[in-house]
Amino acid sequence: MRGCAHGTSVASPVLVRAVVAFAVLMGGCLVTDKMEFQAEPSCPPSISSKLGAEHPIESVSIVDRDADVPDAGMGELKFEVVIRDCNTRQDLQWQAFLDYRPEFGGRNVPFGGGTLAEAAVDERELTFTLPFSAFGESVGVCHKVELLVSGRFGFGPNLRDPEEEGDIDIAVWWVGVVDATVTTVDLGQCR
Repeated sequence: MRGCAHGTSVASPVLVRAVVAFAVLMGGCLVTDKMEFQAEPSCPPSISSKLGAEHPIESVSIVDRDADVPDAGMGELKFEVVIRDCNTRQDLQWQAFLDYRPEFGGRNVPFGGGTLAEAAVDERELTFTLPFSAFGESVGVCHKVELLVSGRFGFGPNLRDPEEEGDIDIAVWWVGVVDATVTTVDLGQCR
């Protein structure tokens, strides 16, 4: 290496011109300015029933303890939804509640929850279950099942609140529980 110190080299003017000529001939360009990219749009998630779901959103399902619950009491309701969100590179968090009561504050604990990983498309499917045992011994009662989906839930006094205001959707189902002795549910409770 002529004219160079130990282990260093200097690009020759011929090499520099060759690189620039190659870039120009290949239709490329050398970018010297800062490029700013627009942030991904922020939109709240949207929950809808999965096509063919046994329990569509806003439906009232009746569970007959004597007919629907197996001997071991281990039956369950399955809820299937599609969540649309334009923020495909964002994980989504979900929580499912049974009979949420605002006056109970932090004592309301979700019976299900988790994270839906980012997706290549704007639709993600979620299936969650509610065991019949969650209804306890109550009959003749209408229970409220809620699914909440957000980009991220906050850490304040109400863990149901999204970290970013408005970044949430809520789906509701109603479940009436009957048995051989109490065969009806006042559907007026289902609201």
